[in-house]
Formats: sequence, C-alpha cells, structure tokens
Amino acid sequence: MWDWTTTDVWAYIARHRLPVNPVYAKLRQLGVPAQQHRLSHLIDGGHLDRGRLTWLRRGWPALFEQLADTLPASDN
Repeated sequence: MWDWTTTDVWAYIARHRLPVNPVYAKLRQLGVPAQQHRLSHLIDGGHLDRGRLTWLRRGWPALFEQLADTLPASDN
C-alpha cells in the first residue's frame, strides 16, 4: 500500500465498498483542491503553507477555535 497512487486507494475503497470518511465530501464542498485532500495533514503545522488551516477554519469553525485556544502560539 505504501506505493499506491491516490487512484489505487480510491479504486480499492470502491471495489470493496468501504465507507468513506465524510470529511472528503466536506473538503470537496469547500473547494479544496484534490491534491490537498490528505486528512492527516489537515492540522499538521508543517503544512500550513498549503492552506490547511484555512480549510479547517472554513469547514469546522468550532474545532478550529478549540484548537486555536488549546495549541501554543507560534513565536514566528
């Protein structure tokens, strides 16, 4: 699986009729580009330059506020 493409992953999910995380539908609804649909990077501080925090704020404002209140502020 480590060398599967995105197409491979979605084909496997469809072929085996696996449930899809509803976050993907929300990301599409928000207009997030497909290449930014990595859920593991949504709140990863190392990927803020890719707009992840913006999508989090737009799609899940309550969660964004909770994280903003909880996480330490950056020194930058």
